[in-house]
Amino acid sequence: MSDKLSIYNTGIEAMNALAPYYQEEAVGKIGEAEARESWFALLNAAAVDPTPLTAARFTAVSPYTSPARINGALGSALENGFLTGSEESGFLLTDKGHAVLAAFFDTAQALIAGAPVLADAEMANLAAYLHRLVAATKDLPDPADKPNLQNSLWTDPGPDAPATVLVDQYITDLRQFRDDAHITAWQKLGVDGRSWETLTFLWNDDAHTAAELQEKLEGRRFTESDYGASLAALVEKGWATQAGDEWQITEAGRTVRQEGEEETDRIYFAGWNTLDETELNDLDDLLQRLLDQLKEAAPAAETV
Repeated sequence: MSDKLSIYNTGIEAMNALAPYYQEEAVGKIGEAEARESWFALLNAAAVDPTPLTAARFTAVSPYTSPARINGALGSALENGFLTGSEESGFLLTDKGHAVLAAFFDTAQALIAGAPVLADAEMANLAAYLHRLVAATKDLPDPADKPNLQNSLWTDPGPDAPATVLVDQYITDLRQFRDDAHITAWQKLGVDGRSWETLTFLWNDDAHTAAELQEKLEGRRFTESDYGASLAALVEKGWATQAGDEWQITEAGRTVRQEGEEETDRIYFAGWNTLDETELNDLDDLLQRLLDQLKEAAPAAETV
């Protein structure tokens, strides 16, 4: 029987292996437009356009991120003319905002199309399998709201795009939905995003103090005090315990974190039943061979 999680992970590796072919030049477009601080906000605004972007929708996409980080991205985008609007009315992309997004994605997709991949027929088959997974995932009733998937779908170039571009798009769609599935799984447990991420760092043995969490998750823009509050909340639930100057996950915490992962898989892979066992095996083979091809050609990508 096919290991769906293994297939998913191979797909993510293949998508990441495409990055050297486009990333430097495409990200350069963001720097040229002085949009680095605004980028987070622009992606979220584009996903709901022409509906105004609200802070609540922004938080639904990234519940691990502090309001300060979200407000900072929105403020930068407003200041630089990429967005217009207000907290009360919501935020809309300006022509300048649309232009910087188009510069990035047009550049990225043009370069992805030139990456050394499998034969045309094989890439077309791979794209077709992945498209079926995305279509089935979009129709899943749980969760009804899929903001991270929506954040990916708007960049879809359409069925006439080169197969390599479509493969990258569809794997990105599937990766983004995994965030939606995971958020849905832990929200059922009555915790906030910061506390769940704190539990995850304890579970992975990556951090054991509020200071370590703040340092390793600096991009979230939460304070050491914020993470201290999350550690205290986990202790209250019985999911963590303090031992001297450090915090450790308890057996109850380890169990609930593992159950969260299992619930994520249950939600996430519900749409994969659209492919039968033979098709899943073929998908696995195509993704693995694509990954191998991209890895083998990787040195050439450094000159792109």
